[in-house]
Amino acid sequence: MRSQRHRMIRRATKDDLPTIMQMVEQQYADYGLTHVVPFDAPTVEIMIRHLLIAPFGVVLVNEENGTITGGIAGPTVPCTHNAQYFVAQEYGAYGDNLDLLRMAFDEWAASKGAQLVVLSCLEPHNGLRFRKLRKRV
Repeated sequence: MRSQRHRMIRRATKDDLPTIMQMVEQQYADYGLTHVVPFDAPTVEIMIRHLLIAPFGVVLVNEENGTITGGIAGPTVPCTHNAQYFVAQEYGAYGDNLDLLRMAFDEWAASKGAQLVVLSCLEPHNGLRFRKLRKRV
């Protein structure tokens, strides 16, 4: 008999921070960016902590059977061209189920009044993540 996977997208809590930090740092290393700009764990942790509590920020995680397997984070900010409009800036997505995480991020952004979502991609422009991001547009 096959066991069913229990999966959910949820808002992260401060208790998730160590796992999130480990995953983000591993993703950064996997993309080969450490030789370009070293990973700055204290700054990333401050940013994530802020997004966890800020009314304009969100950190969402994908949890499967009690284990965090992916996440996405970002704030909404006034548009630089017209302050009456808001933009959701996706700071990064990592791990499994990125499509579900991005849909949840888009829904959150819309609930905060964002008219646009700015995407991020930490890999060369011809990489798999970049193609997935472009497909989303």
